[in-house]
Amino acid sequence: MTELRLGDQRVRFDREATIAAYSALSDGWADRCTCLGCRNFARQRESIYPAEFRALLDTLGIDPHKEGEAVHYGPTRELHFYGGWFYFVG
Repeated sequence: MTELRLGDQRVRFDREATIAAYSALSDGWADRCTCLGCRNFARQRESIYPAEFRALLDTLGIDPHKEGEAVHYGPTRELHFYGGWFYFVG
């Protein structure tokens, strides 16, 4: 296990086990869902995550194309509001 400090939180994780778990997944939640919100989310993946967040996912061994869950809360003005989760071994 590796320990990482995120703000006032300490996270223990196993990067190699997380990579192995993600490699067993064929795709992310939004790819399996057929709703319009998830289809839109999947098409925007490459541009929606800030570089710092992508770096954190990489540190943890998480594939950014394979979210554990994605939720479309709906439009807010001209943007769409989403939430989601990624999982790691730790």
